This record gives sequence, C-alpha cells and structure tokens, in this order.
Amino acid sequence: MWENDVDITSRSIYIGRSSSGEEIGPDALARLLQSLVILERKGQSAITLYVNTEGGCLWNALGMCDIIEASQLEVIAVGVGRIWSSGSIIMQAADHRVMSPNSTMLLHGGELALSGHPLNGKSWVEAERRATEVVAQMYAKRSSKNANYYKRLMNRAQDTILTSQEALELGLVDEIGYV
Repeated sequence: MWENDVDITSRSIYIGRSSSGEEIGPDALARLLQSLVILERKGQSAITLYVNTEGGCLWNALGMCDIIEASQLEVIAVGVGRIWSSGSIIMQAADHRVMSPNSTMLLHGGELALSGHPLNGKSWVEAERRATEVVAQMYAKRSSKNANYYKRLMNRAQDTILTSQEALELGLVDEIGYV
C-alpha cells in the first residue's frame, strides 16, 4: 500500500511528480529522507527506488544522492518512462540501476536565472560550474566515459536524450529490464 510515495510492504519509494505537482524539489528531498528512515527502521533488505521525472532542482537532486549514498541499505533504482535531467543524476547514486526498455534518459546542463544584486551573478555562475563538475564525475564514476565527456555533453546548447540501450552502453545503468 502506497502512502506518501513509500510502500512499506514492498520496500519501494517513488520519485517523480507528487500529488502537489512538484518534481524534484525540497518536498521530494524531505519525502525521500523520511521514507529511507522509515524503511531502515523496518529491516535491512533492499529498497527499490522508482524514478519517473522530468527533473527539477539540481541542488535537491544532489541532496537526494547524498541521502541514497549514505543509506546503510542496498538501493536499487528503477527508471521508468522519463528519467530526465535531475532524475538521471539521482539514478547514479543507487547501488544498482535498472532502466525499463522504452524509457529515455535526458542529460543536459543546468539552467540559471538570476535576480537580485548584479554582483551575485558571478557567485551563481561559479556555483553552477562546480555543480557541473560534480555531476560529470557522478556520471563518469561507473561509466565507460570520463568526466570531460559528460562536461562537454552538458555544456552543449541542446539536450542529450538517450534510449535505454544507449544509457546501458555508456554505463549509466546496469541493466535494461524490470524489478
């Protein structure tokens, strides 16, 4: 039975659009943390993390990666449908990554909109540059390509949309299938 994006019986967590319409944002980060704490208290067997998202806030996605990587439990991420933007980053934090056959994975650089004092712009541009480096390292960690390959992809003006087979060949997922 699903409640608040977690099914305690099957030890599953859903990441994607919530009932409030939010994708990857502060509420999704909080729900993931709560869900992992609940499931860690309920036993030591693996957790399945279902990912279906158009993306969202990079900083919240990186926070979700930190939470997943810090978990004492084995986390199996299953990408279904859209594994776009921040979703592709979250998948990299799992111990095992599965992508359903007809899913797509989207990689691209972040978007930056500035407001406030003009002198803050330089700080935000630098923060985005550092984040791009972190994400490129995450993609490269278990991939057949190095971080520079992913930085070039993310710094292009167009999105990179991968089939499940292409994601498998790059090492961004471990298998194509279902869990």
